[in-house]
Formats: sequence, structure tokens, C-alpha cells
Amino acid sequence: MDFKKYTFKNLPKGPSKIVNLAIIGTGAVGKALLNQLSGLNRASAEVGYNVVLIAPSSSSPGVQERSIVTKNFAPINLQSWNVSEDVGTNSHHLTRAITSTGDVAEFLERSKRPVILVDTTGALDNQEPGAENELVLAQSYPLLADQGISIVSANKTPFALESGLWNSIFRRPTRGTAKRGLVQFSATVGSGLPVTGILQDMMQTGDTVRSIQGVLTSPLSYIFNQYSQPGFASGDGSAKNETPRPTFSQVVREAVATGYVPNDPRLILSGLQAAQQFTILTRTVGLKVENSHSFAVRNLTPKPLREAETVADLLEKLPKYDSVLEKLRTKAEKENKVIRYVGTAKLGVDNSSLEVGIESFDVNHPFARLKNDEICLSVTSDRYTEPIVIKGPGSNPEASASRILSDIFKLSQKL
Repeated sequence: MDFKKYTFKNLPKGPSKIVNLAIIGTGAVGKALLNQLSGLNRASAEVGYNVVLIAPSSSSPGVQERSIVTKNFAPINLQSWNVSEDVGTNSHHLTRAITSTGDVAEFLERSKRPVILVDTTGALDNQEPGAENELVLAQSYPLLADQGISIVSANKTPFALESGLWNSIFRRPTRGTAKRGLVQFSATVGSGLPVTGILQDMMQTGDTVRSIQGVLTSPLSYIFNQYSQPGFASGDGSAKNETPRPTFSQVVREAVATGYVPNDPRLILSGLQAAQQFTILTRTVGLKVENSHSFAVRNLTPKPLREAETVADLLEKLPKYDSVLEKLRTKAEKENKVIRYVGTAKLGVDNSSLEVGIESFDVNHPFARLKNDEICLSVTSDRYTEPIVIKGPGSNPEASASRILSDIFKLSQKL
């Protein structure tokens, strides 16, 4: 027998399949993802990845020169794509302007290899609110999938809008039609923690989720971890620690100054991001939720300030309403508890409930022991009557990018 052909020297080298990637969003998470992609060992991988498009999240005529599109789907050099502040100067990459979702779809449809659009916009909770065109991209997911373009997304918006959009994103192709693109979205919730994946695994193995509760919005986690701390709870009706505690408005102002909360904190304080995350989680386990506005969500901005013309105006007037949360904090401390901003979903056989707001927790509860902007999720099911607790760092671009990369790997195996 001739063993020569079985030597290591003659083993096939390089990936057996190449997948083209289009990266939308060049913020902290987008850049972390590109760095992680550049560090992959292409020689030993079964699947190789060519990044063929890089576009900022706010593509518009005013910034269109900052998009990079390759000629004939040649891979972009990820070691030098952003060497210049103006990436448009990399003219050997730039072949056309990307000014709309239609441009992206038209370009990717011409790929002879499998293609994945990666949407990293809005991946971090402490980012500023996105531009209007990001919403357009989110609403275009069904069209992109219909055109055979698969999607990996960290953008919460498309998965928390009207249930009709959710259904359109995940609808199955009818017989005789072209194969639809696949969709993965685990990076939309949990800042890189494997939250949705655990829920999906439980459901796919026949388990039934009964409750989901969590502190998932890292800026609000930071605010309440600073505002209501276990060290001040007494449980006997007295003040355990006489050190003056900061007011709610002081904590918000400090969180903005240190970057834990965006410069414009109104979206965070509205509770919308927390509502979006719990819309996604409950839809993942089969609960029919119309949208992220269809259940009770506590807005932390007092009603008279919700129409404040500027952030400065909001922060200036917020101290007038500190007493509202002070009463909740004081009551909790007397019961040896702290207050946290949480989402709570209870899934029953005959009825279910979902709400987002302030609740009190014993000082030994996992939610009470969180530090800085850590996030935490608690899940129970028919098989796990004692809660599964998932905890980790909050705003973490590297972890979020890793979660996106994991989704890319999973999709690639199916393409």
C-alpha cells in the first residue's frame, strides 16, 4: 500500500468553503469584530471569511466616502482598512458608494459565494441613539433574507418592533421559491453572554421556560448599583449606614460624565432598551408580544421632563423629582433590600405576563450583588425549577464581537 498520499504534507491546506461578509457598523463592536476576524487562523479553518464590504452605521451622502466595497469580491485587508481616518482614501478598495440598503443588497446578490450581512449597529447599550437609516436597515431584513442574504445582527430594533416584522424575518420559504437567507441574533441581548442561545437550547430539547427575570441594560445596572447598595440596608427599620447616599439625579449625572450612560440619557431612562431586550427574550421562548410598547414599562424620566428641549435642561430639573425614588430606596433598606431596574416575564399555561420596572430584592439576591454595570439573568423552567443564573460584564465590545463571531460560525456551517 502506498502511504505517501496520507502524509501530513499532502493534506489539503486552507478552508474548504469561503463565506463573504459585509460589515455594517464601525463603532467599538464593529472594530472589535474586524480585529477578531483578522486574527483567525485561516490555514487551519474549515471555513474562510472574506470581508468584502465595510460601511459605517450612519451611511448617507455626507459620509458615503467612508464605505469600503471591494472589486470582484476580493477580501479587504483587515490589517490596514482603517489606517487612515478617512477610509475612503483606500481607493484600491473603493469601487462604488454605498448609500442605501438597496445598494448593499444589489452588491451582495452578485456574490457567487455564500454571503452574510453583519449588522453591528446599536450593539452597546451605552451608545447614542442610532440614526434614522439604521431603522431602515432593520426594516429591510425580510427583503434581504428573501434575496438569499443571511444576517447576523447585534441590532435590537428589528427584533423588537411589530410582531409582523419578526414573523417576516423568520418566515419559511414557500415550496418552489429560492432559498431564504438565515438569521442569527444572539448578540442583541446580554452584551456577549449566551443568553438567547441557552433559551433556544432549552426549547429545542423539549423544556418549557416558566420565568425570565433580569438586569440586562448595563447603563441602568450601573445607575441602580450606585444608587441602592446592600451596605445601606438594615432590615430593622433603622439606618444601618449614616453616610449620605447620592440622589438619583446625582447618580445619573455622574454616570453620564463617566461614560456609563450616553451623553443623551433620555433613551436609557425611558426603559425602551430594557423593553426591547425582554421583547426579544420572550419571543424567543414563544410568547406572542406585539412590540416593545405593548406591555408595562416604567419610564424613569418624570412626565414633566419628557419633553425637555435639551439634555442640560433635563439634568438641571431632574433633582426636583429625586424624592420619588428616594421613597422606594428607603422602604427597601428598611426591609434589608435594594432596588433594581429589571424585566420580569412569567410564562404560564393559561396566562403570561411581562413588565419592566423597579423591584426590590434581598441583599443576598444575585441582582443585589452586581457591581458597576454588570448584567444578570435568572431563568426557571420545568426542568430547572431552581433558577439558572447568568452573570457577566455589561458594556463589553470584545465580548459582544465574540458573540457576533460565534453566530457567524454557526450560520456558515448551514450555508
